[in-house]
Amino acid sequence: GDSYSQSGFSITGTAPSASNPMGNPTFPGSTSSGGINWLGYLVTEFNRTVALNYNFASGGAATNNSVVSSSGTPLTTQVATFLQYLGTGGPWSSDDSLFVFWIGINDIGNSYYLDVDQVALHSELMDTIFNLVQQLYAVGARRFLFMSVPPVEKTPKQLTKTADDRANEAAQIADFNSQLVARAAAWKAGTTGTTVWQFDTAVPFNQVIADPTAYGYADATSVCHASTCMWWDSYH
Repeated sequence: GDSYSQSGFSITGTAPSASNPMGNPTFPGSTSSGGINWLGYLVTEFNRTVALNYNFASGGAATNNSVVSSSGTPLTTQVATFLQYLGTGGPWSSDDSLFVFWIGINDIGNSYYLDVDQVALHSELMDTIFNLVQQLYAVGARRFLFMSVPPVEKTPKQLTKTADDRANEAAQIADFNSQLVARAAAWKAGTTGTTVWQFDTAVPFNQVIADPTAYGYADATSVCHASTCMWWDSYH
């Protein structure tokens, strides 16, 4: 994952436990929301049983720096780190673990404006993602959740761009997400014993943006470090 999921977790630090499900750093960690992010809520408030979170997400991350360059630790390295430390003999099993992929925001953000074949670029990113998924499958991963790229063209940062620019970004997000849906379904069809979920992040994003006051926000564009603003900064 990227900054929308990051908590600052280090695999060499304190491990997650029943009393400390995020491990390190101190809860809620270093998030881009100024507090608890969606993963923190997932394992501390919306879980029915003990859920431990090994979070390899990195702010600024893209999928593969050889395809789209990024400032964070790319997904390729995130998965490699998991495999190195937890791939065999780790504190998980096939039937009690969920592998979540939420990646692509920075892939799109760093490439949507380029004069390249965008469909082919997104296909190359999918090749990387599902090669990594296959590597996880090879060590026993069987449950996967793929989350779509949200409509970040509606963030305060992107609202400063031209309408044409935002429309182009939205179009590239739509293509990336469409390919993700198709590739996830195709990958599942070619495996045995797997469960694959897909979550459309645009649904909750658009719900809040369309009616921010219903969720306690003054509007859908203000930025502040307070609970009255939807945005913590211009992009998160």
